[in-house]
Amino acid sequence: MISDTQAVVLAKSQGACLAALRTGKSSLTQIAMVAGLSVKRASLALAELESLGLAERSPDAERSLNKVWRTTSRGDTCWSARRLGIGRT
Repeated sequence: MISDTQAVVLAKSQGACLAALRTGKSSLTQIAMVAGLSVKRASLALAELESLGLAERSPDAERSLNKVWRTTSRGDTCWSARRLGIGRT
């Protein structure tokens, strides 16, 4: 995880997944559909968001066949550079 004051530039796929999470989508399939990504690409983007501390799997994900994703408090409040048109692809 990175510090709260460090700037992060998100890839387009990461920004799209974060936006989908913010609309309440929680399953990988839902997130991929809303983000316009393949399930594999969405999975990779979510893993990166998780490593950045912007998204997380629910605490009970290990007990469930369906992993549930959500934004962290940092993911809820971060201002995506993608909105400014300066993100990576």
